[in-house]
Amino acid sequence: MKTLFEILQLMTNRRRTLWVETGLPRPESLADHSYGVILLAYNAAIGLINEGVEVNLERVLEMALLHDLHEAVLGDITRTQEAFLFDRLEDSITYSRGIVATTFSDTSYVLTVLEELQYADTIEAKIVKDADKADFNLTLKAYRSIYGSALDEIHEL
Repeated sequence: MKTLFEILQLMTNRRRTLWVETGLPRPESLADHSYGVILLAYNAAIGLINEGVEVNLERVLEMALLHDLHEAVLGDITRTQEAFLFDRLEDSITYSRGIVATTFSDTSYVLTVLEELQYADTIEAKIVKDADKADFNLTLKAYRSIYGSALDEIHEL
């Protein structure tokens, strides 16, 4: 399996599949996307906390940091590919288990965070899932402003 440094390099160098498939000249990387999700999730969590909603900010940030861990090794997976692959792999947690076991010192804790995110039963997980969609939609909007009709067939989440 991969070391943490190798995972970081993969996330930095691997471009998001959907944007590559559409022929964009310089599509965002997995790391670009992950950073956007982290900032959006952080902002949403702080906003809710300021409104008096009980949110575990640390947990939100942990989930946001780890949300696409499996894509560092598998590659960025489109929604269609994800449905096909994860039916056969059971789910992204099953695949991530191997990555986590060889990359992180506290395997059980990291897997707990990923499982919570996968099932999305907590407010923290819902914040991260929403931030993931929001980052996609914001990136799509930005790319549309640059490349126009080349992205008409791609729909917001």
